[in-house]
Amino acid sequence: MKITRINLMPKRLQLKRAFSSSHETLRQRELTIVEVVDESGWRGYGELEAISQPFYTSETQVTARWIIEHALGPLILNRDFQTPQALFASLEPVKENQLAKAAIDMAVWDLFAKMNRHPLADTLAEAIATERTKSVKVGISVGIQDTPHTIESISRALEKGYGKVKLKLKGNADLGRIFKVAEHFAGVRFCLDANGSLSYNSALARQLDQLHLIMIEDPFGVGERQLSAKLQVERVPS
Repeated sequence: MKITRINLMPKRLQLKRAFSSSHETLRQRELTIVEVVDESGWRGYGELEAISQPFYTSETQVTARWIIEHALGPLILNRDFQTPQALFASLEPVKENQLAKAAIDMAVWDLFAKMNRHPLADTLAEAIATERTKSVKVGISVGIQDTPHTIESISRALEKGYGKVKLKLKGNADLGRIFKVAEHFAGVRFCLDANGSLSYNSALARQLDQLHLIMIEDPFGVGERQLSAKLQVERVPS
């Protein structure tokens, strides 16, 4: 597999409704389609998932595109690789920038599967010595809204058959809204995403345990991972 060209195609999607998290409100979603082309003309496609502004991660669409074009691309263009894993390993000299690397990785796996005339799902499954499932439950993320609109959004999602619902959260004070939602949907277990907005206190673990969550994502700020470990230790075994 020898990639001779990388094409970056920025796109901007208009959201049907505003989507709010603890760090910003989005009305449009910027993304970039990454196309890799091999010497025989085969094409693979990936997606750059960075956000436009550096409020969620340090990577943005603009900076990640620069990294792909000027740092990652030169490491892989016009070189022979036997597997996607070998190509990904060659990106190691570039530190961090995981979203930029992931966009290249997605496109390369797509290209590799097409070159071998093998379904991508099977190709990925075989790479980790397993079999693909016939179906996968899709989840949905519900942005920050007042309680009635949150309940309305969740109801629509459940009616459409979404397998998991992740609720965005802004700070400890917003847990009151989450408790009201959980009470309304008794028996439904949610995921929670605080985007680093929670503050640690000795009662937090017990509060979260009362919600019977599937998981909580990104509870504390960057550089506060030790608080996540502390929170896990303080959980009440169920």
